[in-house]
Amino acid sequence: MLAMARESWEASVNLCKGLGVTLKQLFAKPVTVQYPEERVVWPDRTRGRLALPRDPQTQAHRCTACLMCEKICPNGSIEITTRPNEAGKRVLDDYVFHLERCTFCGLCVETCPFDALRMTHEHEIAVRDRSGLVLHLQQETQVFNEAWRGALPSKKDA
Repeated sequence: MLAMARESWEASVNLCKGLGVTLKQLFAKPVTVQYPEERVVWPDRTRGRLALPRDPQTQAHRCTACLMCEKICPNGSIEITTRPNEAGKRVLDDYVFHLERCTFCGLCVETCPFDALRMTHEHEIAVRDRSGLVLHLQQETQVFNEAWRGALPSKKDA
């Protein structure tokens, strides 16, 4: 009998807590953002789509085609094609990023030993055709970097 009374009391307390949250939100100011005119400012550590940043002077990226990002990707959203150069070293030929498969886990960025990959703040990536979500990152240019807050800070600064 005592256990049943205790359960009833706990249920009543939890019900009052839930109603308190509801009443608090009823009188709170709405946080609706009028989307096309207003934009949400994303935090610096927000994970958007993947990018290969380039040096503004030389237009070269830091990717050395070590394939670590391709190996660590849990769902195979990165496909790297390499070729040997004159010295016999591996050179990046094609860096394909399948955005439709990506889970935005950030493992590829964390494991890159050369700081060659970044997660951008880009979230407006809707397309009509699924083939628009297959990106060739080595072909992106300085225009992308300027659109994303200019020069990219290093991971050590963040």
